[in-house]
Amino acid sequence: MPNSVQTEYANFDSPAALAKDPALSKSEKIRLLKIWYEDEEQLCIASAEGMIGGVDSQLKYVQKALDSLN
Repeated sequence: MPNSVQTEYANFDSPAALAKDPALSKSEKIRLLKIWYEDEEQLCIASAEGMIGGVDSQLKYVQKALDSLN
């Protein structure tokens, strides 16, 4: 996701990659994925309001990664 603000999850290619990172604890993975989820929700809302274009949502992939940790 292109963004001018560096996010804590920006170094990960995908939500699944974050969920599989052995360097992070389970709680840290969940925390980062929840932030990512909220960011994706905001992108979806903005897109629905016609504010942005051409950005594919990763919302379902973030949810899948969160589900894999439970």
